Amino acid sequence: MIQRMVNRGALAPIGAGVYSILNVGQTSLSYKDRYALIHARLSKLGQYYITGDYVLEKTYHVTGYHAPNITAVVDFENSLAERNGIDVNDTPVVTSRSNRPEVFSEEFGVERRRCSHTSKRVFYYQADLTRCLVDCLWQPSLAGSPEPSFISWGEAANHMEFDPEAACRYALMLGPAVARRTGVMLDMLDLGDIARENIPRPAVRNDRVVEMIKGRTFNLRDDDPDETDEYWQVHFKLPKNLISGWVSSGQHHW
Repeated sequence: MIQRMVNRGALAPIGAGVYSILNVGQTSLSYKDRYALIHARLSKLGQYYITGDYVLEKTYHVTGYHAPNITAVVDFENSLAERNGIDVNDTPVVTSRSNRPEVFSEEFGVERRRCSHTSKRVFYYQADLTRCLVDCLWQPSLAGSPEPSFISWGEAANHMEFDPEAACRYALMLGPAVARRTGVMLDMLDLGDIARENIPRPAVRNDRVVEMIKGRTFNLRDDDPDETDEYWQVHFKLPKNLISGWVSSGQHHW
């Protein structure tokens, strides 16, 4: 029966057995609220919120390129989804998994928002601007490539919704490694005093140096400097002046 409705153009598949009713005369989901479609797809599987470069582009317009994937944090483990991937209306969903309740908490920047183009009261879950930026330091898969990610930090610094103190609080919740990366970014934005006031020394002083971009390797030239921030104990992996240049270009692009 469902397949007959799809064939008639009354229903359109969102993914994984989830369908949306099409208005008369419409043949695709392109006119539908994208957040309602995301919620319909992901909420069926478990707790989620969308974040990272997808939100930075679509909601806050601070990324310098088109985000090709929907980026989200989820609390579910689904073998079928892991094997076949998750998509919403043919757009792939890149997920990072956490089972910590505080990761999904409103206290730490996850907002419950109402979909704007639906007749019913449909809500979805999304990170605020500051949490999106910190999430990209936590899980690089949410950030896409490094250049637009660091440019976004520069652009966001001029955005009225950016909150450096909240960035420190969110980062500490996600762990000391994220807190130290956040400290580096706030230093580059000339907000280092706020970072030092809000990120306690025990989170900074650790015998283990952390990587600025977790889990990624880069082909560097022989003459590229191998640099570590002495205060935050963060190894840059890419030349520090390259990263700071991206951040600066974002600040002046706004």
